[in-house]
Amino acid sequence: MNPPTWMRQLVPPPVRNYFRPLFYRLQTKIEYSQDFYENEYHKGARYRLHERTIADLTQEWEAMGWKDKLYRCLDAVDIPLRPKRWLEAACHHGKTAFWASERYPETCFYMFDFSSPAVEFCKKFNPIPERSVIWQGDLTDIRHGGEGFDGFFDMITLLDVTEHLPTDIYRKTVAEMYRVCMPGGWLLLKQGHEILPEHIHILSEEQLVSDFVSAGFRLVQRLPDRTYLLTK
Repeated sequence: MNPPTWMRQLVPPPVRNYFRPLFYRLQTKIEYSQDFYENEYHKGARYRLHERTIADLTQEWEAMGWKDKLYRCLDAVDIPLRPKRWLEAACHHGKTAFWASERYPETCFYMFDFSSPAVEFCKKFNPIPERSVIWQGDLTDIRHGGEGFDGFFDMITLLDVTEHLPTDIYRKTVAEMYRVCMPGGWLLLKQGHEILPEHIHILSEEQLVSDFVSAGFRLVQRLPDRTYLLTK
């Protein structure tokens, strides 16, 4: 039985960090599949999306500090960001794009997830329909309709995603992030560190950054909360 997030967060970070490798080895992990994320993760007991609204879910996320963490990272960036086309890959419930849209009112946000309940939720409660594109898509082949997005996005967020992915899908995702990023564009990267059954691929921070650098990205800045700004 995995304890709830609020209970885990009562343990001081240094203690969690010290025991993380042991806990990760002992943690029962899920079998990665679209069916798991659609029926157990988003529709099931974890999020119950069919019973939620964007207001109560956003309140929950903000109470856990996720909005503040995103804004701290954006505030810490040394160069001015003026994104025109922003991709939130594996958008989950859309929180990153929806919060970022408050900071960047001129930006168009593109969002996709492979889980249909997540996509339906984002579309139903989308606060920026006039400047967003939301679809059900694949991290290993980022396309929508007839658009392949080669060198298309000047800002990409890949936050709390890579730890969910099997190795082969992770490697293809790294390559796709590079393909769809505009030359001179930016990638905001972070992996989740919580010991959860769905976190099947937690890497060392050095390995995570190295994998993206090997794909062609360049590390520009280390930001708060183990977040990295890279450029193509």
